[in-house]
Amino acid sequence: MDYEALNKAIKQMPIIVNKVNKAIKNIVKEIPSIIERTEESIRTMDDDKFEKYLNKLDDIRLKEKAIAIKNGEKVNWF
Repeated sequence: MDYEALNKAIKQMPIIVNKVNKAIKNIVKEIPSIIERTEESIRTMDDDKFEKYLNKLDDIRLKEKAIAIKNGEKVNWF
């Protein structure tokens, strides 16, 4: 076993973990704007496109939320 390479990899772990944490934080910051854009898109879809969109959704909870948004209701995503 190459202990030098293993030791070098272990020393790199904190750096890698830090980069992953930063990436996750950046993604989490974007969630509200993604939800806002999605809701706006659903509200403005014509009925045929909306039906196709609903058919693509597998999760019944997502379908219910999409229908509520389309009907102008406020949806709690969390």
